[in-house]
Amino acid sequence: QPVTAEKQKLREMVVPDTHSTLPQAVAALQSEHEVKIRRGDQRWDGVLHLALTENITSNFLGEQGTRLLGRWLLPACPVFESSSRGSFQRVTCAYATDDYLYGGAWVLEGEESEGNPHALLVVMGGPWEFAKCELRAASAEAVVGIW
Repeated sequence: QPVTAEKQKLREMVVPDTHSTLPQAVAALQSEHEVKIRRGDQRWDGVLHLALTENITSNFLGEQGTRLLGRWLLPACPVFESSSRGSFQRVTCAYATDDYLYGGAWVLEGEESEGNPHALLVVMGGPWEFAKCELRAASAEAVVGIW
């Protein structure tokens, strides 16, 4: 069954147009979504968890100059055979463990959260694709995979 323009529009989110912040858009994710992120910085405290209520494909597409300043948890649940999956395209993801100038922007102080290691991305599920992205981590791991 073809996807109508109306259904496609429901699957598209634009930060900060349809959702003010990236955490708000992530909280609203259902099924397949494309989250377009306008140029500029998106910051958040703690770890941004993708929900795992069902198999969700999330595609994060940034305009040139988009920086995502915070930590991510890309989860999986082997018991229910479900996993987060998707892609990041044209974004710079950055995280540092201390408040200091990094990459031209203040990056948030990190804290241990629910036993997760200090890392920019904690990947438990997949597959995840990163295209035309920069992953920057200071005093922390850039990517930690947990299977």
